[in-house]
Amino acid sequence: MSASAVSTFLAGMLMLVVLPECWSQKETGDEQYSPILLEKRFHNKNGVYVKPKEDLPGIEYLDSNKEIPLLKPFVDYYVNNLGYKRGKSIRGSTYDWRRGANEIKKSTGFFPRTKYIIEDMYTKNGNRSLTLVCFSMGCPVTHHLLTRTGLTQEWKDKHIHAYVTVVGAWAGGVHFLQAVSSGTAADTLLGKLENLGSSIKNVLGTYLSYLERSFEGLYWLMPRTPIWNDEVLVSTPSGDYTAKQYEQMFKDFGKGFEHSYAKFTTAISTGADFPAPNVRTYCLYSLGVDTPEHLEYTKAEIRGQTPIITMGDGDGVINAKNAEVCLQWKNMKNHKFVSYVCRGLQHNNICGTDLYPYIGKIVKIPQSETNSEMNKKKMKFDESVALLEAIGEKFRSSEVTVQEEIVHILEKLID
Repeated sequence: MSASAVSTFLAGMLMLVVLPECWSQKETGDEQYSPILLEKRFHNKNGVYVKPKEDLPGIEYLDSNKEIPLLKPFVDYYVNNLGYKRGKSIRGSTYDWRRGANEIKKSTGFFPRTKYIIEDMYTKNGNRSLTLVCFSMGCPVTHHLLTRTGLTQEWKDKHIHAYVTVVGAWAGGVHFLQAVSSGTAADTLLGKLENLGSSIKNVLGTYLSYLERSFEGLYWLMPRTPIWNDEVLVSTPSGDYTAKQYEQMFKDFGKGFEHSYAKFTTAISTGADFPAPNVRTYCLYSLGVDTPEHLEYTKAEIRGQTPIITMGDGDGVINAKNAEVCLQWKNMKNHKFVSYVCRGLQHNNICGTDLYPYIGKIVKIPQSETNSEMNKKKMKFDESVALLEAIGEKFRSSEVTVQEEIVHILEKLID
């Protein structure tokens, strides 16, 4: 029933219920990270290997017991309403979200594997180009695939029908800076465990904060230039800090943050700019929800401290400034760009059913309107106009009306 195949590139969730010790072993190994290494790398402790569950099973549920659904309703909508087939015309590509694009590229094989999935789906679905749908961190990861892994324009025109970004975590956000500084997992997870005593919560909170600081992916999602420049993001008794002052900030944070700036520079070494993906792009994001914009710590000891948070606009996690990074692509040459703003939808609830039909319409855009064919029509139009102008020079007095009518018809052809 569908006009094109869909590939969903989503954050591959590690199985928290199954693999908690792998998380902790990675952490207690302190990443085997040293700023004096010639090649700074994030990696698991020796003997520990963590592999995200692949394809749709890796994105439909958070846990192996299938008790915590993630994108199961999203997948079900396209299977049940638009006739997609699991494993054939709708698939998932998962990654280890502890890592940023730098390590995803170097050590996980995600990008070559995803390229293979795209080509395989293209072939098995009658040479139909794919719609890539990504969420949150999956959006900059997929953008990296499209712009920094050597894919040619010819390859993209052939295989990519559309690129749909949903609440993209493009240039980082203050929420992720808080996770690296003092942690967010403790408030999110432990706040729901009302029966735990305060002493136990403090111990677990310290551990979770330490754990978060080990994830390269969080450093990659910290606010960074050139999108964030002179805005004060963090204030402590030692001073105010912008995205340009992370080195001094981490130094002032003291014990526990000795390697944090080196981790940050390693995480963003793949590039901080966002070149146009040069494919048909739809950017979906939400505004109108209180979102952390500034963190104030009243004590010099950052660890274990809950900051005073000043709120701004966004979706609760992604700041408006970050969400709108994709708008810089609106003038892509020869490739359509559309932005769609939801109001009042929380980041974690953005995958609600209201968006399913909208994305469904994108998927079902006729294949004749793919980028390569649009380019051919544009070239044909330009050639026709040039020919008409030449004819017009000879028949200026009698052919103007005819010329204008033909140009009007050609414009309708490529509209």
